[in-house]
Amino acid sequence: MQVTWVLPIVFCLVAGGTCSAADANPLATVLDLMEELKVKIIKEGEVEAKAYDEYLHWCKNAVQDTGFVIETATKEKGELEAKIAELTAETSEAGSKN
Repeated sequence: MQVTWVLPIVFCLVAGGTCSAADANPLATVLDLMEELKVKIIKEGEVEAKAYDEYLHWCKNAVQDTGFVIETATKEKGELEAKIAELTAETSEAGSKN
């Protein structure tokens, strides 16, 4: 059994000396790839979480701003309706004097 993993290591040493035991062991290679994938997924998750937080903050601000706009428009509407009623009364009064 030892011969199966010793031969690739010897080959790596003869070929250039840059291979490690993990390169010779397929299971170690898979575990290394899984670890790299885990790190990549965590990094992407952090980026997505930041983007989501920014979007959530924007939504909250948009809701608040829209609420203020509606409140202001409602007040202006009431004031304008009162002004229209006042001017209509003045017009009717001026028309009845003539």
